[in-house]
Amino acid sequence: MFAYLKMEINMILILTVITFILIKEHKNHIYIFNSFLLERYLKHLRFKKVNIINGENIKKMKKYLKNIFINKITSIYTFILSPFT
Repeated sequence: MFAYLKMEINMILILTVITFILIKEHKNHIYIFNSFLLERYLKHLRFKKVNIINGENIKKMKKYLKNIFINKITSIYTFILSPFT
């Protein structure tokens, strides 16, 4: 009986820790995304594969790809957030 109770307490403790970590990550999600954008802008990164994005929706950006934004109003390819590649 005590072994079952001990296992149940461990499961409750593990679930509380996982819940705490998930809440913390959810609160910091916008900061993690902004750091991703800042890193793409500041560092000289070169990628072979290209991701073409229509419009200016930055949520369609992908890691490990060269993101090219196409502005439909002026029909000019704009290399937003990757000025050196």
